[in-house]
Amino acid sequence: MRDTTVKRVTTRGGHNIPGQVAPGTPSHCRDCEIELVSMRAPVKPEGCGYHRGRGYCSPCYYRRSYLGQWDGPPPPPRTWKAAELAHEYALLKLEGLTRDQAAERLGVKSSSLYTALYRVRKYAERDRARAQLAAEIAVAEHEAHRINDDMIAYAIRKRVAA
Repeated sequence: MRDTTVKRVTTRGGHNIPGQVAPGTPSHCRDCEIELVSMRAPVKPEGCGYHRGRGYCSPCYYRRSYLGQWDGPPPPPRTWKAAELAHEYALLKLEGLTRDQAAERLGVKSSSLYTALYRVRKYAERDRARAQLAAEIAVAEHEAHRINDDMIAYAIRKRVAA
C-alpha cells in the first residue's frame, strides 16, 4: 500500500501542503462515494472516510484486498533482484542469446542487466574476501590458543619442578 499523503514540501515548484492528500488522489471513494481525507489528518470530519489506497476508503479497500478484486491501477511490474536477473541471463546465454536480446526477453533495459551482472560479480568478490578473512581469523585464533596452552603447560611444569 502506498500512502498518498504529502510528507513534505518539495523544492521543485511543489505547492503541496504536508499532511494533506496528494494531488491526483480521488476525493471520493471509488466504491461507496464517501468523501476521503488523509490517514494523517488530525481530525476526521463527520461523514468522511480515511483514504487507504487505490482510491478506496478503509472498509472498501480491505474488502477488495480480501477478495482480490482490484479494478484500479494494475500492481507495479515485477522487480528483479540482481542475483535472480543474473541467473536468468545465464540460462538465456546457454540458448545463445546476447545480453541485449536477453534483456529484451526478460523485460528490462540492457543497462539494468549490465548493472545486475556487475553487482553479482562484486558481491561474489566481497563474499570471497570475507571468507578469506574469516579463515585467516580462525587460523590466528587457533595459533593464539596453542600458544596459550603451551604457556599454561610451561607454568605447570615449573611449579612441579620447584
